[in-house]
Amino acid sequence: ARVRNFFADLLGRLSTIPGVAHAGATTYLPFSGDNNSSVILIVGRALAPGESPPVPGWNTATPGYLQTMGIPLIEGRDLSDSDGPDATKVVIIDRFLARKYFPRGDAIGAKISRGMQMPGDPNKPPECTIVGVAGSVKTGNLAESNPVGQIYFSYKQWVPRSVHLALWTERDS
Repeated sequence: ARVRNFFADLLGRLSTIPGVAHAGATTYLPFSGDNNSSVILIVGRALAPGESPPVPGWNTATPGYLQTMGIPLIEGRDLSDSDGPDATKVVIIDRFLARKYFPRGDAIGAKISRGMQMPGDPNKPPECTIVGVAGSVKTGNLAESNPVGQIYFSYKQWVPRSVHLALWTERDS
């Protein structure tokens, strides 16, 4: 709770700096050299024989991060302050994942699991409800031609150890 409150307070204070239009934070900024990716599964969709599960980039982000970075929200909603630890777990996926795994446009309300259940493990991976579809971004370099997709988890539900701050300013920094 202290970490969640710290980030909320920090972003609130940053957004009051004259000239700052938007403030957000994430665990992985595009082109930062940092990246975290792991398996997800689409709940209710079995993998075809020989098909590998999706391994998108995982981001933990604050409400407003997408807007701060200029990443459009195409469908649904952004992460919210109400997406707290006791609320339904939520996630935003990018357009690449939405088109690949939800070609009928039915991503909102669908669920993904954070990881796979290993044989013999009684613990089922946590499930998250898709609440938004964001624009796709290149994360490593501008010449990326083999996208893997990006997902954004709420920082209040998956508290990060560290974050990158992002500010959108209305004047020279």
